[in-house]
Amino acid sequence: MKRDFKSEFSSSEGPQEKGQLTIRVPGLGNRPVPMSIWDKSLRLLGQAKTETQLSLDTGDYFMRVTMPDGTDEISAVQVTPGTVQEHVMAWQPQRPTAAYQSEQARVLKKRFVVVGGEPEYGYFIRFLTFSGGQWKTAPVAPDYEVRDCSLISGAVTSTLLVYARQLGTTYFMELRKAGGQPETIAAPIATNEFPLPCQYLVVDDGDSVHVTGTPISRDSGPIVYEYMNNDALQEVTEVMRNAEELLADKERNPIEAALGGYALLRIGDLEMLHDWPKHLEEWFPWLPDGAIIAGEFEARQRRYIDAITSLVEAVNRGLPVFTEGYSTLMSRLRQYRIYGEKLLGEKARDVNLNNQISAAWERIQKWSLAVDYSALLLTLKGVSLVGEDKNVEPIPERGWIKLTPTP
Repeated sequence: MKRDFKSEFSSSEGPQEKGQLTIRVPGLGNRPVPMSIWDKSLRLLGQAKTETQLSLDTGDYFMRVTMPDGTDEISAVQVTPGTVQEHVMAWQPQRPTAAYQSEQARVLKKRFVVVGGEPEYGYFIRFLTFSGGQWKTAPVAPDYEVRDCSLISGAVTSTLLVYARQLGTTYFMELRKAGGQPETIAAPIATNEFPLPCQYLVVDDGDSVHVTGTPISRDSGPIVYEYMNNDALQEVTEVMRNAEELLADKERNPIEAALGGYALLRIGDLEMLHDWPKHLEEWFPWLPDGAIIAGEFEARQRRYIDAITSLVEAVNRGLPVFTEGYSTLMSRLRQYRIYGEKLLGEKARDVNLNNQISAAWERIQKWSLAVDYSALLLTLKGVSLVGEDKNVEPIPERGWIKLTPTP
């Protein structure tokens, strides 16, 4: 089962005259690597490889190239009609060390300016956490930095890196323009070793802001990320092996372990999960995804009461980091609401159990129309987790940070 790499793409704006484009990464020699192609509205058009001539409609695109060290390099490209173009992307292997973060902070001062007043371009960000049964502004915001700002066809694009400051916490990041609708995306940056950033592509067209993101990983992570994002990057056996490694390494990085668990569930290999799902749920009580994986694992073995207990616990922890987790949670809770009597037998008459299922379902399904189901990280469009109206002024007292890109 391999991913379908394409060489011809059409934009979301209907038929256009074509242009030819080749993406090259000199740091890799002539070695082709996978990349994702997005239109200017951040709609995923498909997958391709570098060092391959592509045929694209005239227009603006974002190319996200997955490098061998697990990092993603993102670049904006404009395709002009009837031309043969080459776009070169620079890359050097790097780890998010303290020295690297310090250097990027210096670069940030040049490329991103925090200013007063509302410019034509610029947006607001804030970080939220879930505690006490509700979403709140994070008491300790993660560190962040921005690089690779550019202006193309009236839209400012930039790469935003977010680093964990407080371990044992899952953040969500909310972005919006003044008076505009918010977009909210998971920020899976907690780790028990050292901060691995989450990388976001942010597009500000002057009227609205859009975001897509992926964790920056090491070792086994990139293959599994691509498999989950595209549903077939490598041979299944390779994905299984890498997913098992991630899950086994849960103490060092529970976020990657969760993604490994989802990959093994999608493939259907319960044997390779061992007893790790329960450990993931119990050892990391701040992570909804651990409880979801444990619940799905129990459900597939027809231990329905245990499954419900874990799924309800997941809802009590907030929202999952990965869209896969949200879809799994919705599907299972809906199943138990509709077919509970058939599946649970005498237990279906337990009023308390039914109330738990119904309450969990109500709390999770209210976000369903806002979820972008094509995204790897859970992304909600047009809603605020704290219920804040778009007309409420985004001021620092509410946790907002104003940023204005300077390409």
